[in-house]
Amino acid sequence: MPPFRWLFRKINMNKKDQIIEDKKSEEKAAEEVDKKDDFIIPLTEAEKEDNDPRRKLAPNSKPYWTMRVAAGFIDACILLLSIIGLNQLFMLTPIGKTINNYQTQIALVMDDYKLKALVEGSEETYGHKVYDNEENYSTYTTNLYVVHDADETGHNYVVVKNDEVSEAVSKAYVASYQADTNYKNLSFDKKLVSYGMTMLSGFIAEGIFLLAIPLINKRRATLGKLAAGTQLIDYKYQTPPKWYQMVGRFAWQFVIESALPYLLLTNMIWIFLIVPIILFIIVLCNKKGRTLHDFISRTMVIDKRTYLPISEQ
Repeated sequence: MPPFRWLFRKINMNKKDQIIEDKKSEEKAAEEVDKKDDFIIPLTEAEKEDNDPRRKLAPNSKPYWTMRVAAGFIDACILLLSIIGLNQLFMLTPIGKTINNYQTQIALVMDDYKLKALVEGSEETYGHKVYDNEENYSTYTTNLYVVHDADETGHNYVVVKNDEVSEAVSKAYVASYQADTNYKNLSFDKKLVSYGMTMLSGFIAEGIFLLAIPLINKRRATLGKLAAGTQLIDYKYQTPPKWYQMVGRFAWQFVIESALPYLLLTNMIWIFLIVPIILFIIVLCNKKGRTLHDFISRTMVIDKRTYLPISEQ
């Protein structure tokens, strides 16, 4: 065989070997990228086209404020309705019976003061008895009134406020039952049980909609975020957050942004109004559009159309 043919074959074999080695190196590099973060969401062929919106916007950019408002409004409505529904359900359990029992005992204390002459030098009382043999008795047989056992007349009765009550009697009535030790203790116990029931309802509702649902979808998004077209990513690595970040985010939202405000304000409606407004103001005050639970969990909300994994940037 002429020398130049042998040399030509040798060069071709070396090129083939080099191509094979290069291909193996590329496959190995791709495997390393996959191992780096199992949660990286690869782009589809359609998404890689030049007309893909994320090619026209900055990668992983924050959403428009209208998208944040829409997502927050949807999530707030879902949570509020869920908590109210769970509260109604718990009222059918022993928890609800305990609350009703406290309410009955509180009403009995208040009824006792309604029948007393509390202003010195006056026989005027705040309320009067309506017996079960009177024509208008049936109008008071509601949850607003407690039916007392028969007195010396032999008839059951309810205690109803008088049609006309002087200001002095009204003030004396309120001051008297509020100063009653039994009333204070019963009211505290009722509030404590009611608070625990509401927190249990909130924990279940928020656990489902703020933790479970985001954990089972790769966008790490709540129902509101999914509907509004946003998603959650790790602020540093720009990949979907890990499970422990989501748990930390949920813990902050439940304890700091739900339980404590409700303990201080004691009104669930205010919680779903004041807290979101405060969080939204914080979002507007920083360039990345992050709020308190984002800083705590090292996450940020982005427009899902702009999401680009590190491997694609």
